[in-house]
Amino acid sequence: MSDEQHPHHEYITSKDPFNGRDRMLLARLDERTQNMENKLETFVTKESFIPVRIIAYGLIGTIGIGVVAAILKSVIIG
Repeated sequence: MSDEQHPHHEYITSKDPFNGRDRMLLARLDERTQNMENKLETFVTKESFIPVRIIAYGLIGTIGIGVVAAILKSVIIG
C-alpha cells in the first residue's frame, strides 16, 4: 500500500523522535521519579512506628495519671 492510500499515516524521518520540549519534560519526569524513590526509602512503615507509638502513649498516660492524681489529692486533702 502506498502513502496515497493512507493519507493519515506519517513517518518519523529522524532517528530521535523527541524535541527539546519533550526532552525537558522527560528530564522533569525523571527528577520527580528520583524524588519519589528517595521519599520511599525514608518512609516509615506502620510496623516500624509501633514502638514509638507505645513509648509516646505511655509517657502521655503517665503524665495524665499524675495530673489526675494531683487534682484528686488537692480535692480530697484540700
